[in-house]
Amino acid sequence: MDKTRPMEESATDDGIEDLAWPIPMMVAWPLGAVVCAVLAWRFGADLVLASVLPFGALLSVLTIIDLRELRVPNAILKPSYVIAVPLMVVSALSDWSQTSLVRALIGGAVLGVVYFLILFAYPPGMGWGDVKLAPLIGAQLAFFGWVPFVRSLLISHLVSGLVAIVIVGAGLVSRGRLRWKTAFPFAPFMAVGAIAALILEGGTG
Repeated sequence: MDKTRPMEESATDDGIEDLAWPIPMMVAWPLGAVVCAVLAWRFGADLVLASVLPFGALLSVLTIIDLRELRVPNAILKPSYVIAVPLMVVSALSDWSQTSLVRALIGGAVLGVVYFLILFAYPPGMGWGDVKLAPLIGAQLAFFGWVPFVRSLLISHLVSGLVAIVIVGAGLVSRGRLRWKTAFPFAPFMAVGAIAALILEGGTG
């Protein structure tokens, strides 16, 4: 989400409770290292890593920030857009099968629209930061094909749905009532879906 909140559970004026986790920012470094190592293993020594590894590192950092602060900062997103373009061009020089810069452009636009519509339909469940992150994810996944693109979207919402059920259930047990209006960071789920889809895609080229 793109909202700055205290690093604890809080309630907004409209009764929506935000959940943030006081995770040390330094966790982003080992997380990024593990994600990049797994991606490098799956894709091998190939030029596609020029965009895949920075992408994995970016999502690792944004995951920790969003968990801590419930926001996806523009200060990171804006340069990421600028850097992503040349890195993807380099990746396109790889011998990896069926990559496409045109499809990446379309995928980025499509996922951006999808998340904008989600934000429009249910504002508490999505932040502008998530919407602005979506084109980066859509472009990187569609670069490899529509299958990883769709996988990423499905995994993100499946995992977030399961977590939402757990949160609602926990609220019912602890307070004796359902907590339908609980907002939690969504960028980590977008990251999980994207990384999982890339891991599944790796080794197929």
